[in-house]
Amino acid sequence: MKIKLLIVGVFCSAWVLAASDPDAVIKTMSKDGNHISNTDKDLFKSSVRSAKSSIALDMLDSFYMDAVDFQNHRRYDDALELYEKILSIDPTYKDASSRRDAILKTRADAESNTQQRAAQDYIRQGDASRSKGLSVQAIAYWKQALEKDPTNTAARKRIDDTNKAMARRQFEAGYIHYKHNEMEDALDSWQNAIAFDPSLKNRGLLLLMSKIELNLRREQLTRLANQGYDQYQAGDLASALKSYDEVLDIQPRHDEARQMSAKIKNQLGKIEFKAAQSAAADKHYDVALDHYQASLGFGWEPVKSQTGIQDMKHQMELAKLPPPTPKPKAQPKPKVTAPPPDNGPEQGPPPAVAIDPKAAKDHYRAGLQAIRGKDYQRALAELDQARQLDATDERIYMAYQRARQEWAAASNTQ
Repeated sequence: MKIKLLIVGVFCSAWVLAASDPDAVIKTMSKDGNHISNTDKDLFKSSVRSAKSSIALDMLDSFYMDAVDFQNHRRYDDALELYEKILSIDPTYKDASSRRDAILKTRADAESNTQQRAAQDYIRQGDASRSKGLSVQAIAYWKQALEKDPTNTAARKRIDDTNKAMARRQFEAGYIHYKHNEMEDALDSWQNAIAFDPSLKNRGLLLLMSKIELNLRREQLTRLANQGYDQYQAGDLASALKSYDEVLDIQPRHDEARQMSAKIKNQLGKIEFKAAQSAAADKHYDVALDHYQASLGFGWEPVKSQTGIQDMKHQMELAKLPPPTPKPKAQPKPKVTAPPPDNGPEQGPPPAVAIDPKAAKDHYRAGLQAIRGKDYQRALAELDQARQLDATDERIYMAYQRARQEWAAASNTQ
C-alpha cells in the first residue's frame, strides 16, 4: 500500500512539473529511478510528452485566436506575424495557411488597384495634354501610366497612335522640305518618320532618299575639299589638315584629300623638327622634346625625330629637369555599345512651354549632324540638351528616339 501511494504521489508530481517545467520530470525520475519500475518510467515519459503537446496546442490556439482577431480588424501585419509563427511550429494547423494567403492576396489586390488608379490618372493627364496639342508631354504621361501598370493596353495604344500621327506629320513635312530644295531637312524628316512608323517606308521613297543622300555626300565632300584648299592657301595648315581628314573620314580613297593630307603633314613635321632643333640649341630641352614628338607624330624623319626625343630626355636627366607633362592625345571614338534606356518616364512629364527654342534648335541640328556621322553618343547628348530646352518639339523627340534606335541597330552588328 505504501508503495502504491508513493507511485501515485510521484505521478502527481510529474503532472505538476510538466505544467511548469516538463523537463524537470526527467530529473525527478532520474533521482527516484531506484524506487520506480520500468513500467512506471514509461508512464512518466508518456505523461511528459502529453503535457508538452498540451502546452504547445494551447499556445498555438492562443496565437490563432489573436491572429484571427487581428485579421478581422485589418491589422494585417500583426496577423501575418502570428500566422507565420503558427506555421513554423505546425504547417498543418487548422486553416492558418489559407488565412495567411488570403491576407497576402488582399494586399496584392489593394496594391494592384492602387497602381491601376494611378495609371488611369496618368492616362487622363495625357489625354488632356494631347487635346492641347502637346503630343510629347502626353506620351510622357502615358509612359508613366505604363510604369504603374505595364498591362495597361489603353496607354500603350495611345502611345502607338500618337507616335504614328507624329510620323505622318514628319513624313508630309519631308515632301514640303523637298519641294523647297531643303534636302537635308527633307531627309531628316523622312528618316524620323520611318523610325516611328516603318509602314511609311516604300520603294519609291527609299530610292529618293538614297539619291538625296548621295548628292548631299558629294556636296559635303566638295565643300570640305574647297575649305581645306582655301585654308592651305591662307597658310592655316592645321585647319586645312583637319578639313582634308574629314574628307577622308567620309571617302577614304579621295585622291585630292590623300595627297594634300600627306603634303601638309610633311610641311608641319618639318616645321616641328626645325623648332625642336632651335629649342635644343637654346637648351630648352622640354620644349624641344615636345616639338620632336610632334614631328614624329606627323611622320617627318622618323629616325631623326626619335633620336632627338632620346637626346632631349637624356639632357633633361643630366640637368635633372622634370619631364614635361605629355600632351593629351586625341581620344578615339568610343566603341559602339548599347544605348542607355530612355529615362523620360522617370523624370516626369516635360513642361508645356519651351525654355529656349532657339538654343534647342541648335542642339537639334548638332544632334542630326552627329547621327549622320554615326557618333550616337554625341547625338544623344545634343538631342537630350535640345529636349530639355524645348520638350514640346516633336522633331526633337523623334530624332532622340531615332538616335537610340540607330545606336541599338549599330551595336547589334558589332
